Amino acid sequence: MTLLASWVRLPPPRRALSLEAAVCLTLAWLLIHHVPMRHWRRLLETVPTGADRAVRQPLGRTVGRMVRRVARRLPFEALCLPRAMAAHWMMRRRGVSSHLRIGVGRPAPGRALNYHAWLTVDGEPVIGGRRAGAYTPLQWPSRSAAGVARS
Repeated sequence: MTLLASWVRLPPPRRALSLEAAVCLTLAWLLIHHVPMRHWRRLLETVPTGADRAVRQPLGRTVGRMVRRVARRLPFEALCLPRAMAAHWMMRRRGVSSHLRIGVGRPAPGRALNYHAWLTVDGEPVIGGRRAGAYTPLQWPSRSAAGVARS
């Protein structure tokens, strides 16, 4: 069965979710590879939302599964950061607060720094959570602190 045929067989809500994931992954990949981070870093910020906890976690798992599934089928390599960004945007669109983290790991001798991105909803990993424990999360400067530093 071809990829298109299997996509058409999906129920309409899953089909829409997979299409949204593909668009978000593509946009995230393009931003990461072609636009300096200073121009899109604010898109990673957490926006408080009011969705019920009973909705947040199952939705997070569903979105995470779909993003991972779609990322494997794209014609480009969408690793942890574009996956976390796509799921973060999809959760935000649904009014669910999620936390995107980027961490640094201890490099092997003679190797470059090792980075990883992951996404959580209510502390539960949605994307990249299995490897998150091996990384120290970076702290983003707050907007107010950044404004004070520039003064």
